[in-house]
Amino acid sequence: MLSTIPLRLLSLLALIAAPTAAAAEDGYDLWLRYRPVEAQWRSAHASRATAIVQRPHSPTLNAAASELRRGIHGLFDVTPGAGLRDGAIVLVRDASAKPVSGDGFCLRSRRIGGHSVTVITGSHDIGVLYGAFAYLRMIQMRSLPAQVDFCDAPKIPLRMLDHWDNLDGTVERGYAGRSLWDWDRLPAIEPRLIDYARANASIGIIIGWPLAEVAASGCWPLTPIISGTEGP
Repeated sequence: MLSTIPLRLLSLLALIAAPTAAAAEDGYDLWLRYRPVEAQWRSAHASRATAIVQRPHSPTLNAAASELRRGIHGLFDVTPGAGLRDGAIVLVRDASAKPVSGDGFCLRSRRIGGHSVTVITGSHDIGVLYGAFAYLRMIQMRSLPAQVDFCDAPKIPLRMLDHWDNLDGTVERGYAGRSLWDWDRLPAIEPRLIDYARANASIGIIIGWPLAEVAASGCWPLTPIISGTEGP
């Protein structure tokens, strides 16, 4: 009897702790959790994320800068500044950048104005956004080298997800609830749609989806716009 007491005690403690663990992690953040890194990684890399500099500004570059601020704050518990300084991350859109092409990007350690910085370059804004996610991913994977010189680009020009979402909110072969898209509220954007876009951008997907109403009716408001025909 005495030999079973520790096992029973451990089982009880596990049952008590389970709700707390479940409440702490609901899976919503996917791989974009940005939990704090270990002390040795923080001391090694926090000095390389002191500020975010954009050249130029645009909605997509703003999104890249916002993601970097979110990630750096979560991973290192610091808030990056905005001016050029040692350790700054510089976001640059440069149509003439080589060997970057299409939606590709490069991460490079450079000196600008006498400051040691990390430059994320893309020939298009979306490439810079992909590069920002790549930078954060390297930190999360504990694989960011002391001097970074890395380029990458998607191999497939058109990257999209097939949702099979219908305009009435149902999903063809859907078993996890109603559609993510609330068509009646567009162009209003809910926070979960922004998070959905972040998750897709982090793995290099261009947001696109087909409407799966195989028996489309002109009664739907979007049908004339999509098909170029008049409804009944």
